[in-house]
Amino acid sequence: MTMIKQTMGELLSSALLLVDVQQNFFTRPGLVPPAIDLIACLSTLIERARTMDVPIIHVRTRIRPDGADRMPHWQRQGIMACVTGTPGYQPPDALAALPGERIFHKRFFSAFGCATLQPALEQAGITDLIVAGLYTHGCIRATILDAYERGFHVRVAEDAIGSTEPAHANITRNYLDGRAAFFLPSSEVLRTSSSCGSGLQIEGTRAHELRSPRNNRKPVGQIPFAEPASVTAACVRASAAGTAWRETDARTRANLLDRWADLLERDRNALIRLLAEEIGKPRIEALDELRRALAHIRVAAALCRNGIETTITDGVQVRYRALGTIGLLTPWNNPLAIPAGKLAPALAFGNSCVWKPAPHAPKCAEQLIRTLTEAGLPGGVALLIHGDSVTGKQLVLDEHIVAISVTGSVETGQRITALNGAANKRLQAELGGNNAAIILDDRHLDETALRALAMAVFGFSGQRCTAIRRLIVHVNCVERFTEAFARVVATLRIGDPMDPATEIGPLISREHRDRVIGRLNEALSCGARIVAETRLPTDLPGQCWLAPILLDKVDPQSLIAQQETFGPIGMILPAKGLDAAIDIANGVPQGLVAALYTADQKSRVRFMERIEAGILNTTGKSLAIHPEAPFSGWKASGVGPPEHGIWDRDFYARAQVVY
Repeated sequence: MTMIKQTMGELLSSALLLVDVQQNFFTRPGLVPPAIDLIACLSTLIERARTMDVPIIHVRTRIRPDGADRMPHWQRQGIMACVTGTPGYQPPDALAALPGERIFHKRFFSAFGCATLQPALEQAGITDLIVAGLYTHGCIRATILDAYERGFHVRVAEDAIGSTEPAHANITRNYLDGRAAFFLPSSEVLRTSSSCGSGLQIEGTRAHELRSPRNNRKPVGQIPFAEPASVTAACVRASAAGTAWRETDARTRANLLDRWADLLERDRNALIRLLAEEIGKPRIEALDELRRALAHIRVAAALCRNGIETTITDGVQVRYRALGTIGLLTPWNNPLAIPAGKLAPALAFGNSCVWKPAPHAPKCAEQLIRTLTEAGLPGGVALLIHGDSVTGKQLVLDEHIVAISVTGSVETGQRITALNGAANKRLQAELGGNNAAIILDDRHLDETALRALAMAVFGFSGQRCTAIRRLIVHVNCVERFTEAFARVVATLRIGDPMDPATEIGPLISREHRDRVIGRLNEALSCGARIVAETRLPTDLPGQCWLAPILLDKVDPQSLIAQQETFGPIGMILPAKGLDAAIDIANGVPQGLVAALYTADQKSRVRFMERIEAGILNTTGKSLAIHPEAPFSGWKASGVGPPEHGIWDRDFYARAQVVY
């Protein structure tokens, strides 16, 4: 290993330290993120390191064939893993060492348990370690602490580490970040200066490169991420501005929200174009999102007028008071409706806000804030900051933030829940879904119903938490249903999201497309079969396109059936009856949406009694989320009170009784 030169022409002394990227560790049950996703991320990180001539060091657990050198708890539990000469010792092919890359061996947790590792690093002049691999709660943790004790600067590729104990891993990560190491996205860790000193210094301003999913081949700009000082300043300013905002009367706040909705309605066409350009949302779905955004704002305005005070009896009054300054974290897939559904009720009850959206749709975010200001919102009451997970963490932990509302993946929710644990701030988390539709043999679906169901599965390329992913079909009609549904899937119209005729647009990025394809290939290798696929036009620009695919022969316990793929993949799972179908529907960690197609009222009652989901559709029609109904995820799909309607009062305000 030698000193290396990175992109800024500055001599740096970094190395990528891969810990326990071995088959036996990847195949243990309960790994988060799933092995296929983690391997893909590690492979990209390794490829980038090699391109930049960053040395790669492989540290592996190695056990003798007789097992005598196993850790004591492995001996007690009868675990034989990572035995020399076995496939379980080896890394996946994509993570294998190349000639010239050093391999070190250990028996226990820390990579520094190998006595020759530290001398080799010192001899090569390595002072910075970029750590990735398995497991966060064990070997990654021990390696970080030992590296820190030995004087190394440590960065961790936060999306290239995994654990079979995610709760423990999140606590570990939150404790170590900013103390013994800095956790960054893998796209950032190789761009960080080696001269960290006591703090994290990044060459230039961190930024997200913007590429339109319509044609991702050329960047269309950059969005700079807020530096730590800017996040702090935003929280301080919002907290100060919130004092006067809380003192305005409810009618003033309600009128402002109505003006905001009017301005967004005025800018309808521009917003629809932005949704198509920034996230690839087809115009028909973009229009639906805008309508939902407007509905959320107007419902919040009505709640503000009518729901601030309640009289019980004998003069006893309940008032609803603002919490203070609220941190809002929103995803990229609904960059208008979800932020509007959080900002509007937060402001209605007199709170101030600091909002960090996902960085993929910055113009949508800026237009929301611009129109809020135009509607008359005082400066500082609602502030927008752009950033990534590092920015989000700082926002969650800032002392001026009293509550957090987040919409994102289940994994994101788990991390924020752990991060928020010590601070004990009020938390609302609407997380992912892995939704099922049960089709019984007494319900015939005509072509109109089948097309609506196809859009529930494949609309917006499946990039919705409410998308139906599992079609659980009674065995008596599964063959007939599959044949009819496959015909409809084959006719879905894929094209430019700007085209009004387009039903299915691109995925958000090439990287996301690759992840979805990885999940698909893993399912096919385990016996799943493609029974229908939409024809993908050959003249579509860029690399973000993936045709809708319908699978059968899927194991209900497989990764693709258990986890949210967030892509245009649907699957048919046969069931012998209603109860068996409900068991399959309930047999996943998530519990957001479930639908039932039947003509039998008793089956509907049974379904509603047993299904484990917060949103049920028994109409046999497309699901339209009502702006006044609670958006409620059960199990891993939600934390805290639900969103929307009068239920927003339970999160964005605190009750005060006056006798």
